[in-house]
Amino acid sequence: HLLAIPLFVIGAGVGAFLLHSGLNRPLRWLCGIVAILLCAGLAATMIAAPVWLNIILFATAMGILNSTITRVGGQSLGVGYMTGDLNKLGGHIALAIRSVPVADAHGSWDSHWWRAGLLGSVWAFFFLGALLAGLAMPHFGDWVLLAPILMLALVATLLAGGPT
Repeated sequence: HLLAIPLFVIGAGVGAFLLHSGLNRPLRWLCGIVAILLCAGLAATMIAAPVWLNIILFATAMGILNSTITRVGGQSLGVGYMTGDLNKLGGHIALAIRSVPVADAHGSWDSHWWRAGLLGSVWAFFFLGALLAGLAMPHFGDWVLLAPILMLALVATLLAGGPT
């Protein structure tokens, strides 16, 4: 079970490497790789492969996914750990109440309230996904992985002709 931590780090390194490799549309590649790793993990689960294989596949996928979105506007964002985002959310609310201006604002719209709303909405979507997965798991088992696999495949496809 100690495999998960170094493989998450390796996945994050692979993600960062690909993002800065000069690849055309690197987010497309990252989403595609994560979708493939999740498919392989689902397949490994279906054939009752050893647990260590799923740990390798899922931990690496989550490390890569963590490197896909690190900023939205001027706000840093962590998609692999929500406690850091919740900490930033509380800080932005406190600074908004105190009317402290955003030091690195990207426009008049960029305020602590806007950034708190952004972080809150990201957290709400993660919470909703966890809630839906928890409700679906007793009915569909490991097949609930199809939803994120399909979403990642869709994002990778949409990014094929979109911005880098």
